[in-house]
Amino acid sequence: MPPTAIKYVKDGLIKGKPLTSGSRTRLIFDLTKDVPFKPCKGIYYIARDAAKFLGLHVKLLQMLKKENIYKMTHLAYGLDGFCEVDLIEFRNKVVNMVKLVANANAEHHISMKSIMRKKCSADVFASIISAVLNKKITPVGRTGNEIGDILFNKAELLNAIRIYQ
Repeated sequence: MPPTAIKYVKDGLIKGKPLTSGSRTRLIFDLTKDVPFKPCKGIYYIARDAAKFLGLHVKLLQMLKKENIYKMTHLAYGLDGFCEVDLIEFRNKVVNMVKLVANANAEHHISMKSIMRKKCSADVFASIISAVLNKKITPVGRTGNEIGDILFNKAELLNAIRIYQ
């Protein structure tokens, strides 16, 4: 689609080769090499549905995407869509960094799901997920296979939230 190609060129994601014909110059793109994303294989989601799929707030998912913490490798109807394959890969990347534990001590541990209920900005939560991926914050474990099931030491995480605010 021309609008998508124009946006890719403006964002520097693709570079066309100029072809001059008479007085007009056009950009030619090799679709086998120049396109930065693979086509979406499977379902694509709008932001609200993608966030629900991951168990996150929409603003948090958008912040993760903006900060390049959530990386797109598949294209789903422009840059505003989310491919199911990318969502699954992101969830697995975050969740698989943390070992599965049998139970949590509510007095000492807090889940990501509980943290997201607190009134903090999306960039604070994005910083927490980024810190987990960069191994700056070490979760205690996880009780399930969702990002919200990741457990943290309550005192350490509340201190980290204060730092990121």
